[in-house]
Amino acid sequence: MKKNIVSLMFLASVLTLLTSCGGNESKQNATKQETTESKKAVTQTEAPSKAEAPKVETSKEMEEFLNMFKGSASDVAAAIDKFASPALKYHEMKGYDLKNPKVVAKNEDCYTIETNPGTVAARGFVVCWSKGKINRIDYNGLLNVK
Repeated sequence: MKKNIVSLMFLASVLTLLTSCGGNESKQNATKQETTESKKAVTQTEAPSKAEAPKVETSKEMEEFLNMFKGSASDVAAAIDKFASPALKYHEMKGYDLKNPKVVAKNEDCYTIETNPGTVAARGFVVCWSKGKINRIDYNGLLNVK
């Protein structure tokens, strides 16, 4: 009798395993199709790759200021010294090795710039002007930190 009970339990386990794991190809195909369709939907709804943003119109002074950024902190300091108002003698921007600055936005007399694009040292700043001189610089921090 013990042998029959063990045999019945084994047979029940095998049947349970077979019905839960296999034999239902239409269910598996439906799951594959749903996965494929959901991947297509995600791909179609993702934002397009960053295309070149339209160029932001800048003042002559801002262009000259940014053209002085050659990659060393001393270049940045010289640019700030040349264009800063007397009230802005020192700014932390002078301590950074910045290059390839790009104006990404403008709001009245303030320009948002990004420097060192594509690197871990990419930084953002807002530079504000009044009467041909920089009167404020805000540091927006590292740009590639997630």
